Amino acid sequence: MKSIIFFPALYLALGIFFIGLIYRVYLWFTLTLGPDSEKAVAAKRIKACIRGTLRIVFSRKVIVLLKSIFIDVLFQRRLLAGSSYRWIAHMLVFWGFSYLLLMHALEALILPRFVPDYASTQNPYLFLRNLAGLAVLIGLVMMISRKKIRSEQFVKKKAADKMILILLGTMLISGFALEALKITSKSRFQEMVQEYSDDDDPESLVALETYWVKYYGLVSDRSLEGNSSNLLERGKELHEMSCASCHARPQWAFLSFGLAKTITHAASSVDRAGGPTYLW
Repeated sequence: MKSIIFFPALYLALGIFFIGLIYRVYLWFTLTLGPDSEKAVAAKRIKACIRGTLRIVFSRKVIVLLKSIFIDVLFQRRLLAGSSYRWIAHMLVFWGFSYLLLMHALEALILPRFVPDYASTQNPYLFLRNLAGLAVLIGLVMMISRKKIRSEQFVKKKAADKMILILLGTMLISGFALEALKITSKSRFQEMVQEYSDDDDPESLVALETYWVKYYGLVSDRSLEGNSSNLLERGKELHEMSCASCHARPQWAFLSFGLAKTITHAASSVDRAGGPTYLW
């Protein structure tokens, strides 16, 4: 189901992005500002742009261009000069979201080429994903706080500013909620066992489940209390054989794990209703 949804949604999003990009470029070459600009038709502007770009690329000025990209684009020097508060908020959102986009949303397209044994539930990815998400959330809170102060000073807000904050906030919160549900999910646990475990003995599976309930945040729909230390030891052995190479302790996902602990009582019901799949 995920593969059926993911790639059409990805290509649709990229299509919308390129349509918007083409429209912006079109405006650059057709928008007229002042009487003199009317003489510069689109064709002349495009030729001038190409000539100017080639002159820079094939000259020593390319060093200045690269420096400008690094300092002014990636690190927003002009924004820092205007307001350190805005710069910090912007950098938290920009760098945090860039990491989540490249190392999480597009992980299936990027990481396997560079990290053959990659698993999103390994460290440092598990920890860094939550850290990047926290950075974006802090940046969004800073932006919202600043906009609230500015609105009290009768400065008009743009609808696009509100929308981008809502979209980013929704993606972040739903992402943490999804990870929290996957931590507690019995159905996800059973899928993992069926795919990676070679031991189908019912007692062994109970032992592994008991171990995951105690140490990995799993919420079971059956009572596993009072199980002996021998059962936990057997569960540990099975975990190290089949699971440990791909799964770090979920506590490293500090925000998602904290959320998982707060929904423990409702986790089984949400899981049976297909919560993780629908939220994804």
